[in-house]
Amino acid sequence: MKEFRFRFLMIIAFVGLSLYLLYPTYQDYSFNNEISDSIENLRDSLNQSTPVLSEAEIKEVIDLKENSLRSVPEVRDAREKRVKLGLDLQGGMYLVMEVNTAKLLEKLAKDADDPQFKEALADAENISRTTNEDVVTTLSNIFQQRNIRMSRYFGSIREDDQQIIERLKEQESDAVTRAIEIIRNRVDQYGVSEPSIQKQGSRRIIVELPGIAKEEEAKNLVQGRALLEFKLVKESDFAFPIMNRIDEVLAGNTQTDTTEAQQDTTAADMTEEEFAKEHPFYSVARLADPQGRIPDTYVKESDRAKVLELLSRPEIKNVVPDNIEFLFEANPIVGDDGENYYRMYMVNKQPELTGGVIVDAQSNIDPQTTGAVVYMQMNAEGSREWARITGANIDKRCAIVLDGVIYSAPVIQNKIAGGNSQISGLADLEEAKLLEIVLKAGALPAPVDIIEERTVGPSLGQDSIAQGFNSTIIGFLLVAVFMIFYYRKSGTLADLTLMFTVLFIMGILAGFQATLTLPGIAGIILTIGMAVDANVIIFERIREEQSTGKTIKASIESGFQNSYSAIFDANITSFFTALILYQFGSGPIQGFALTLMIGIISSLFSSLIITKLMMEFMVSRGYEIKIGGRSRIFDNLNIDFLGKRKVAYIVSSSLFIIAVISLVFRGLELGIDFKGGSEIALSFQKPIEIGEVRNNLDDIGLGNVEVKTFGGETGVLIRTELQEVPKELIPQILANIENVIAASFPNLQKSIVDSSYNSFTYELGNPETTNEVVDKLTAEGFLASRASLEPDNTKMQIRFGIANLLEETLKDKMPDNNFTILKEENVGPKIGNELKRDAIIAVALSLVVILIYLGLRFKFAFANGAVAALFHDVIITLGLFSVLYGFMPFLNLEISVTIVAAFLTLVGYSINDTVIVFDRVREELKIHKTIDLEENINRAINLTLRRTIMTSFTTLIVITVLLFFGGEVLRGFAFTLFFGIIIGTYSSVFVASAFVLEYAKKTKKKMSF
Repeated sequence: MKEFRFRFLMIIAFVGLSLYLLYPTYQDYSFNNEISDSIENLRDSLNQSTPVLSEAEIKEVIDLKENSLRSVPEVRDAREKRVKLGLDLQGGMYLVMEVNTAKLLEKLAKDADDPQFKEALADAENISRTTNEDVVTTLSNIFQQRNIRMSRYFGSIREDDQQIIERLKEQESDAVTRAIEIIRNRVDQYGVSEPSIQKQGSRRIIVELPGIAKEEEAKNLVQGRALLEFKLVKESDFAFPIMNRIDEVLAGNTQTDTTEAQQDTTAADMTEEEFAKEHPFYSVARLADPQGRIPDTYVKESDRAKVLELLSRPEIKNVVPDNIEFLFEANPIVGDDGENYYRMYMVNKQPELTGGVIVDAQSNIDPQTTGAVVYMQMNAEGSREWARITGANIDKRCAIVLDGVIYSAPVIQNKIAGGNSQISGLADLEEAKLLEIVLKAGALPAPVDIIEERTVGPSLGQDSIAQGFNSTIIGFLLVAVFMIFYYRKSGTLADLTLMFTVLFIMGILAGFQATLTLPGIAGIILTIGMAVDANVIIFERIREEQSTGKTIKASIESGFQNSYSAIFDANITSFFTALILYQFGSGPIQGFALTLMIGIISSLFSSLIITKLMMEFMVSRGYEIKIGGRSRIFDNLNIDFLGKRKVAYIVSSSLFIIAVISLVFRGLELGIDFKGGSEIALSFQKPIEIGEVRNNLDDIGLGNVEVKTFGGETGVLIRTELQEVPKELIPQILANIENVIAASFPNLQKSIVDSSYNSFTYELGNPETTNEVVDKLTAEGFLASRASLEPDNTKMQIRFGIANLLEETLKDKMPDNNFTILKEENVGPKIGNELKRDAIIAVALSLVVILIYLGLRFKFAFANGAVAALFHDVIITLGLFSVLYGFMPFLNLEISVTIVAAFLTLVGYSINDTVIVFDRVREELKIHKTIDLEENINRAINLTLRRTIMTSFTTLIVITVLLFFGGEVLRGFAFTLFFGIIIGTYSSVFVASAFVLEYAKKTKKKMSF
């Protein structure tokens, strides 16, 4: 009685705790509905207001109201403690970023301009990109091969190479840690709800931004270097002689007078062409005094590329001192001719002060100029240094430079104490707010590259929530109805157990503040099907005990006692595969693995504790418990399964050979996860023909573009494998780019200094030329649809945004059929190769762990039989993918990370079936020691056949629900499990057991326990 009471109180405690942990989720749901209603009422009121407000004003009022409502402590507390939704359910952006170690090493090197060092570093970066070996180790190996000591470029001469390598790796690790802190600070201040920023490996950063709307702004926020510098401006007495000398060298003259050059521009007897020939530099870099202040150099927007090209020429670099540089102002002024002109400054290359001293920044509107500004406050050290700098340079200008662009260059009127400064010249308050955020967070210690990017639109997220919820409800109801139909009153107990299982899963997820993903919902649905397994095993054992004449109380006790071994062995092997999947998976797949592990633990507790307690309670109260099925076809079975093993050999061999042939000659269609590339899913307003979309994308230079339906007649998935330009195409592509640039910028000197799977980096002289070059290349149909500026202001990087190009092309060619972006993915080759490696390791490790566990629990002959059956199941299921791909496009039969997760789940499920049979074989061998192995195995299969078919059937019910109602994302996952379970059920009866028998006969070993 005491044991009964203890178990009852334990169940009450767990149920109460689960409800308590889930209550914030219910609160958050209620609060969201109330806030939505309040916002809608406010919107209606504002739309009817007098005077009528603009859309911008209405949005501002609504945003303020919503922020106010969501900042209420009770609402905020509920949101923090609720079950969080993954990006695939609520929409958002998933980024994998990698700290650019090569740039960090370049920054740390004593002589980074040494050609030998540059060559070695470039080689190390290229090798690291393909082998995934870290750049530091690769560079040290290259140095060793070329007889170069590390101390030549790093550390001191007294340090050996190993000491320097260790310190460089520490600095790399510190850079990653610092980058994570800075990115987290930026994201927090930006106001993203429930972001996730975490370290992966030694130099990776995973950033998850739920519900983000402005994708490019978000990427700039987390990726922008934010290198703030204060540089003294070189005034006319120093700058003009140098610019005169530049003009002389370009013209081939011996002298140039600045005043004369300016007067010549308006001389009636000299044309523009003659002036440009006489003064090639001053014809594009005009000296002007537009506001009656200090004369400065102004460059027309269309001439900026020409100026940068002139300044980058070797003969001009010899004229310009090494300690100065030319930088442009951020915003242009409009000249009398209506053209945009950018002020160009000559400044000291070495900054007087950097943004590292900034401790606070505030964006605001300057009351005098009504322009956006950012006020900055320095720390004590910075304040002292700022006071010294300003005191020593009164009446001189100090440029405030951010990432190589000058935002303002005020004249120092007097010594500035207190460490105050400001940045003006910003476009608007929104730009000022972003600048405030990055200044507060600080500059990144090294550039970070985005190597994987996935974006899910909010509409796809809402669809996924609805599909996941509907699938869970339908799956639960179908299994519940079937259990009641088949097991009657006992089935009702099993259904109650299922309800407790789902409650415990959600409660544990809430308690750990875990994230629920779409595959996680699939894990819950799968758990519903698999949780029945334990109850079926228990019910069948109780039936057997009752058939021997035992009382119901004794039958329940014996039934549970004899079920423990089979239930634990089966679930532990499934738990192992889920654990391995969690270890090697990421994002939503980890969510699936976590849910599956929690589901296994919860179902064990519910089946072994709650079901037994309910049965004991009913018996103690005199209720009749009759464990029986509606069908008696499984009673007293005596089928000679092993006698038919040769037929099974023929069937299995045929399927296996067909699978292998198809895999060898037809192969598998790898998804974007493994082969990399770009894809974009679109939802059109009107039904769309696939052929029409494909024709519109044929001539944009992406090669083979795959277009297929996605979720219905209005959905389209567009994919290209292009993520790295094929080597044989590079010369032609570069030649085309050169032709386009030469036509618009005939004298522009350029060279490619770096390339990756989605970019070329050109040496041009100043990154601001990027916009002009990109615009021109995009107009000509190249893939330069997006640009990214590097901190080094002598380089320009053109990024190839394939998904953006697809989107823009369809908007231009199909203007009458608008669309929304459901999801967007870009996976680099490095990530794809790593995922392939991880998938192979995960599958192999699962088989090894299962082999070891079963070898310890049973005999290694049994373990080998189980692994042989798993190999059989996996190869045939893979062969099915190979055979059917292309013939059934609506099933999405390509190998992705989600499909690998399905295969690992299948491994756990198939071994579950096999373990139940082996456990019964072990039991029969202990009882019937005189009966030979073949008869014992046959007997075990017959006794467990009802359980095998019942469990497979209930699991297939929920898998079928996923297949038809789980949505496009989970369709391939469900298909894998559907056919895998059928094949696995067959192999547990005919393959695994037959293997054990053949092994015993061949080795002539007696199987005993």
